[in-house]
Amino acid sequence: MWFWNTEVGWATVHPLLEANGWEYVQLVTWDKGLSHIAGNVNGNTIRQFPVVTEVSALHRRRLTLPTEDGGVLGVRQWLRAVWNHANGPTTGST
Repeated sequence: MWFWNTEVGWATVHPLLEANGWEYVQLVTWDKGLSHIAGNVNGNTIRQFPVVTEVSALHRRRLTLPTEDGGVLGVRQWLRAVWNHANGPTTGST
């Protein structure tokens, strides 16, 4: 999922995304450029620096699968458990 916002907006929502099973992957910063400043700043009333960047954060959903004993495993661990249960060879596996 791409989440597009200001850096403050993303920082506010990020903990909620993680708490609901989303995993952070990367953050891309977009520079709006000088034209954004020129059109949105009044030199007589400016009180702070204008916001000239936005961010886009990539999050992905953690995939977990149920086990027979009621637990959950990540996909890699689940696949290994199923493979071992079927007595599959483990030579060369990581």
